[in-house]
Amino acid sequence: MLSIKPTVFSTIENLLIAFILLVILLNLAYLPPVSLAEGLGYDGIWYHSPSVNLFRKIDNYHLFRVFPSALVFGLRRAFSFDDSIQTTVFLFRWLNFGFLIGTLIFFKLLSARLKLSGPVSILLLVFIFYNFNVFKELAFNPVMTDNCTLFLSIGILYFYLGKQFIPLFGFLLVSIFTMPIVALFYPIFFLLNEMDDSNKQDEATSKLIESYFWIIPISVAIGFAAASSVIVYYFNRITVYTFPDQIDFRFFPFILLINAAFIFYFILKFKPFFIQLFFKVRNIRIWIFSKWTMTIIGFFVFQFIVSKINNNHLLGYSGLLVGYPIILNLKPLIGLVDNLNFFGPVIFIFLIYFFWNREKMEIRIADWFLMFFFFLIIIKPEARHTLFLLPLVSVLLCRFLNGFQISNRFLFVVVLVGMFFSKFWYPTHLALFPPAHIIFSKVTDPEIFQQFPIQHYFMFQGPMMSTTSYLIILLVEVFFLRFLFKEFNRLKINSKAI
Repeated sequence: MLSIKPTVFSTIENLLIAFILLVILLNLAYLPPVSLAEGLGYDGIWYHSPSVNLFRKIDNYHLFRVFPSALVFGLRRAFSFDDSIQTTVFLFRWLNFGFLIGTLIFFKLLSARLKLSGPVSILLLVFIFYNFNVFKELAFNPVMTDNCTLFLSIGILYFYLGKQFIPLFGFLLVSIFTMPIVALFYPIFFLLNEMDDSNKQDEATSKLIESYFWIIPISVAIGFAAASSVIVYYFNRITVYTFPDQIDFRFFPFILLINAAFIFYFILKFKPFFIQLFFKVRNIRIWIFSKWTMTIIGFFVFQFIVSKINNNHLLGYSGLLVGYPIILNLKPLIGLVDNLNFFGPVIFIFLIYFFWNREKMEIRIADWFLMFFFFLIIIKPEARHTLFLLPLVSVLLCRFLNGFQISNRFLFVVVLVGMFFSKFWYPTHLALFPPAHIIFSKVTDPEIFQQFPIQHYFMFQGPMMSTTSYLIILLVEVFFLRFLFKEFNRLKINSKAI
């Protein structure tokens, strides 16, 4: 391996950042947003309304995603912009660019705080930023809360590591009105992270749990298969209204078997996490008086009060028990394929890390929790919901890779994979949608969502992939996973402990 001076790595990192900014600015300047609903996309209509009139009554689900719309509303009033949809799309696009700048600043601060070496800092940059959301979604499907969520998440991590509780609490509070799960997940992670590391486990109890642990994953796998079968065969539910693709009865048993087997296997791999968690929960003093427990309870109470004051109905949760089994069974492991396709290197390396021989590694319960939560997210389609975990998972992976001698070749391969899966080169703007007022009516044939030119966009959106797109993408992902794994096996372990 050729020796490269630290200043060269710094230059490469700055060039990669400049490339991100250049691509986004070109998208903003020359490429149109999604043609669906004049740029609002599927969900944007919910965020357009409060961006025009922030104090209009909305349902409680979208009330807790209103922060970016509130910023757009403020920009409207401050600079006298009109209330048109085109203006909403314009303002969201540039607001997302502002969030990107803020996220990049936090990345530089975070890298310095963690004292990462040049190669590892570049890997962290690629893991967080070289994905479909940053290079495409940010400008192409802008009227969403996702980019604000990424900005808040990396800020929360930075302030936590710096023990700056006031700005940390402020970011957590804002996240309640952007993506509420952030304000739940991070305090739980911080709570587990600050628990006593000593493993005070009763050996007899531990062995008993290990002996019968298989009952848990097999019960979950059977439960998932049974619930899915009832939904499909008894209720004849084979599609979700907003996702015109549908389950094929011919392949459903095969798909169901693969998904159930995967659920069984991955829960079985988390046996050490559940054993650690059992003994931690038994010692109630560890967590009952923690400031993070008080924070979680306080946020729940705050959200409940705000919901009551708003006094409006709740949307978005009633269909989860039916909707997700349908989506998960559209194609084998569709969620994993979707997330790999959307985020690229970070999830490839995560899978390598998770299934690598780690017997000699001491994994903290907080990291087990992060991995378990991340797995739950990435087996579910709609990959953009994973964005808030990117900074934390990326730091976990960089800590792992810090135990290896990172070769220039491996660094180049990861950057190359990031470039490919960022889709900066793909013409998503060629996706043409029917007019918004007829898109879900009988006038529109739902088959068009599985065909080009709409597939120019939806082939990267999980449940909306056509079968052909899915199979092609699956083969590409298998190739890149094998390619990265071979490059990872070339790395040498440092003399220091991982």
